[in-house]
Amino acid sequence: MHLSKYCDYALRSLMYLGARSGNITAADEIAKAFGVSTNHIVKSLQGLTKADHIQSISGRGGGYVFNRPPSSVRVGDVVKQLEPNLHMAECFSQEKNTCPLTPGCGLELALSHACQTFIDTLNQYTLEDLIASQTQKLLSLGEKP
Repeated sequence: MHLSKYCDYALRSLMYLGARSGNITAADEIAKAFGVSTNHIVKSLQGLTKADHIQSISGRGGGYVFNRPPSSVRVGDVVKQLEPNLHMAECFSQEKNTCPLTPGCGLELALSHACQTFIDTLNQYTLEDLIASQTQKLLSLGEKP
């Protein structure tokens, strides 16, 4: 399994926002905390806003804040929303599949099962679980030297 940078940055952003306990946080602060481009973070934050995990606050002093408690956000659900193409092989895409073994290939079934198991395993964790042992570290990332 391989998550895109988009999804990776979104998960990191959720963890950072969760550690900030409801405080409005600017995209550039999150980007600086993780040492990545603000544009990349903004794109991930837009996806999280569209998926209704966070709220975008416009204007001076604006930024991003959670819509709901981190304990209600399952990691697998976030990944599934942000990685719609967890396709591991060509046969997962009806439009692009040129494999002569489909339909009926056992590999497609095995890979599909692996993807579902991956999501199910991630869904055993909430955002709160990911933040719990990392709160101080996450908060220190945003501190100015």
